[in-house]
Amino acid sequence: MSLKQAHHNMVRALASLTPASIRGAADAPDVENRAEHLQDVYWTVMDYMEAALADTITHLPADGFEVECAMFDGINEPGDYDVVAALVRAGCPLGGLRAAA
Repeated sequence: MSLKQAHHNMVRALASLTPASIRGAADAPDVENRAEHLQDVYWTVMDYMEAALADTITHLPADGFEVECAMFDGINEPGDYDVVAALVRAGCPLGGLRAAA
């Protein structure tokens, strides 16, 4: 599946995941329904993120565990994490201009 198709599937799935309303004080079924909704949203987004990560890695000039870790950290670390520098340290040299901030 292409990344574009994976993105389309995620957007379509998210659009269908409408949370149930909670009226007044939440009770146990309300909380269970909301938790289930959030799990569905989480796994839908995670499926897309895995597809995007895998697609990106297939286009890098190197691969392996350290490259995957550098990319994963680029997703999970604070905004000042330098994913390009981490990839270079992992043995994945990237040439060309850096993206503008």
